[in-house]
Amino acid sequence: RDPVRPPIAVISGAPGTGKTSLAVRLGHLVREYFPDGQIYLDMHGATQPRDPAAALTDLLLSLNLPDYAIPTDPERRSAMLRSELASRRVLIILDDVATASQVTPLMPGTGASAVVVTSRNRLMDLAGADSMPLDTFDDAEAAALLDLVAGAGRVDRTSPAAEEILAA
Repeated sequence: RDPVRPPIAVISGAPGTGKTSLAVRLGHLVREYFPDGQIYLDMHGATQPRDPAAALTDLLLSLNLPDYAIPTDPERRSAMLRSELASRRVLIILDDVATASQVTPLMPGTGASAVVVTSRNRLMDLAGADSMPLDTFDDAEAAALLDLVAGAGRVDRTSPAAEEILAA
């Protein structure tokens, strides 16, 4: 890994595989490494993909920049974001991304910030990103999770309700 370029991780998988939960949990676990903040943005990739220019504005506002200081030109906004992040340690979670082009303008250029992206797509064309695909649970994993959540021995796995939960 390039020591100058911030880490970018793409968590991908089918709907319901826990991409968002994993990204948020990861954010909580590494909070101490990002003392300048953590920013979460829903990119609405599965419905109405969010415009990168609007997302840039939200990121800059999250960094406590006044709205009057934010350029109207998207390329200048992107440059401002990279400049602001160069001297900060911020974790950015971009949830439900449709395409790499939707988030490319939101990437830090250098510095100690990091980005976690979740997507239904692998986003192999997102430069410098590490891919972390998630899969659905097999039957044994689903049953183990149900036991963990409900309590071991509390659910009859052969009941219609339990079978419906396990299938989901």
